[in-house]
Amino acid sequence: MIPRTKTSIAIVGSGLSSALLAKRLAEVADVTVFECGGASPQKPRHIETGRPLGLSPSYGHGFGGTTNYWVGAMLRLRPGEMSSNWPAGMHEALADREKEAIACLYGQEIAEDFARDVPSTVDGDIFIDYILGPPEPFRASRSGYFNNARLKLWHEVVAIREDGNKRIVRYKVGEKTLESQFDVIVLAAGNFGSPLILARSGLGGPGVGHNLTDHPMGFAAKMTASGPNRFNDLAAISHGRFEYWPMLKVKDTQTGLWTSIYLRPANTSVISSDPYADTFDTLAQTSRFRRYWKAISKFGNADFRAQALSYAFNRTTYGQHVYAMVLAEQESRGQGTVAEKDGVVHLDWSISDRVVGSIKRSIAVAADWAGATAIAYAEGDLRERLWSGAHHSGGCRISEDPASGVVNANLRIHGTSAIYVCDGSVLPSTGSTNTGLTISCLALRLASHLTLSRSATIPNP
Repeated sequence: MIPRTKTSIAIVGSGLSSALLAKRLAEVADVTVFECGGASPQKPRHIETGRPLGLSPSYGHGFGGTTNYWVGAMLRLRPGEMSSNWPAGMHEALADREKEAIACLYGQEIAEDFARDVPSTVDGDIFIDYILGPPEPFRASRSGYFNNARLKLWHEVVAIREDGNKRIVRYKVGEKTLESQFDVIVLAAGNFGSPLILARSGLGGPGVGHNLTDHPMGFAAKMTASGPNRFNDLAAISHGRFEYWPMLKVKDTQTGLWTSIYLRPANTSVISSDPYADTFDTLAQTSRFRRYWKAISKFGNADFRAQALSYAFNRTTYGQHVYAMVLAEQESRGQGTVAEKDGVVHLDWSISDRVVGSIKRSIAVAADWAGATAIAYAEGDLRERLWSGAHHSGGCRISEDPASGVVNANLRIHGTSAIYVCDGSVLPSTGSTNTGLTISCLALRLASHLTLSRSATIPNP
């Protein structure tokens, strides 16, 4: 009888989707994880951006990937937010994985609570939704999910290819360039890593690295109410160790783009600073003493003071003035790009007039809903107050048509037999929803697909 060995699977990247894939696939396959960084998070090398993505890190190298930076919040991508770019039946397929994903990240009790208390479906152009906010976000590097896989730190994958029934990973370790063979490859290197590897490899077609989208995020405007209002309907709700953060989701009738609007404390109707920039300036200090000193120096600013007191005392009530913090949807096609030239990675991320218009109209709808009597904007271009929501997406988008996408509904790269992409780059649209839960569900779905579609063992040659 011919002896049989486990299927060999290479996963490139060590972030959220990689952790979930490794956890599931290492039970039935021989899994190797390639990570270009080391044990600690590091800034990417040789990156140039046009419009800055933000002040705080939103991506990087190192064990744990972008889970080293994310807040770990969980929110469903609703049926109304899933554009026609998504394959038919995908919403139902991902919804079936939501409870499982949250259980993997935060435990069964929280998963049961999320499934029971958060609305499961919403139809319409305006509704309240709730994001699950953990006190301690999931960190892939601390999860233990790589314990049964071979973790290769400081192994930078430069290209991949298919050769008959083998998949080849080419990678650098120091000054050496090496190759290893596998049965299956899964790229999970993020929206900036996966497209670059495919472009170097000549795989994925013309859509690789194009259609880069994000969620423009920022303190866009202030609302003021002169009488009764509904501001407190969007106050955080404590629930055991977690909180639910309410937001108003609004679909712009002119563009079809969604905007999530969160409320944050404000003491006046005058916009004198950007709380995002002020907060980051404080948190970026290198010691606790410096952070305290920086905070004290800013305490004269009424907006900063309102934010700081809200954080310190877990304030969940609002007065007559609130900041409208937005997380907005971009067009799913024709936006930014990520490409490499002469060893330098170039990111082109921009915010169109259509998106700016949709945000302003959605804020007006939210103000009317809340009973606000005035809206104030800062002087100048609203884009100057909008940063990346760190939900980098679209560079390897899902589409059954190779002309408009890079992977099919099962995340397999067009033109290959066993090379997949599973990270934020595959999302063909994002609504105005945090992408972590969607990516987690896609990872669990792919793990199940690989387990079912390929035998856990293969004949020895």
